[in-house]
Amino acid sequence: MTIPEAQLDVWAKQGPTGQFTDTYNAIKKVLESSNAPYTVANCSVHLQGSYSNDTNVYGDSDVDIVICNSSQFNYDLDHLPPEQATAFRAAHSNVPSIANSFKQQVIGWLGSYYGKANVTRGNKAIYLRGSGTRRVADILACIEHRQYSRYDGINPPNFEPGVQFFDSKGNAIVNFPRQHAAACTAKHQATRTWFKPTVRIFKNMRNRLLNDNKLAEGIAPSYYIEGMLWNIPDVLYGASYSDTFVTAIKWLQACDKDNLLCANRKRWLLRDGKPDSWPPANCDTFIAALVTQWNNWK
Repeated sequence: MTIPEAQLDVWAKQGPTGQFTDTYNAIKKVLESSNAPYTVANCSVHLQGSYSNDTNVYGDSDVDIVICNSSQFNYDLDHLPPEQATAFRAAHSNVPSIANSFKQQVIGWLGSYYGKANVTRGNKAIYLRGSGTRRVADILACIEHRQYSRYDGINPPNFEPGVQFFDSKGNAIVNFPRQHAAACTAKHQATRTWFKPTVRIFKNMRNRLLNDNKLAEGIAPSYYIEGMLWNIPDVLYGASYSDTFVTAIKWLQACDKDNLLCANRKRWLLRDGKPDSWPPANCDTFIAALVTQWNNWK
């Protein structure tokens, strides 16, 4: 049998937020302390991920936090005409990136406040162990990234702001968390508020697959699930959760997946060998597991 609408309705509901809000506010206060080894005035702290996008579900255990240092920025000139790119380079000397050293400063500061044993340098983010009422947190230390679209010396420069950080292998990764969040909110409104509940259903289905050992950890990160569903045409959302799930899966199975975009519209959703894209095989594995789960619900 397929998954009943009543179960989908339970999964569609947002998980609790109170304790996670308290955790964010407490960590934000520490990151913005005047005793920190970096210049706090150059840094901004904000939520990202499920709690920022209102797609958190019951069982979500960690809070995703960004601390971005804007004292130096990385840049992308690929969208500029050659003469504008030349003008930009003439006006900006190449300064070595501070992203890695800034991350190390944040790790040291968190370790001195919470205890070194509670702070771990992960692949991308800094892992802060939970304690008491404080939840687990993943803290992304990054610098500003600018994707320029105009630098003509006449009009003000035009660029899309993002962030840059490094993974444990030294790969530079660029992301646009604010654009991602804004796109998800716009999609939610365009689908008559069906988008975010649908994301929660897909996340809960993934969590159930993980708990049943029918999907490997790391195959379907929440960020890419949101991006995948962002590509589904607005008109396919609605009527019921069952209809939305079935039509979404059918559309994904039939579409040209090479043309799917991340919700931020700045990167391809599916690409091999790209640190900011989802490996296509992982996406296919996730969709196949969802179909099996749907058709064999007990």
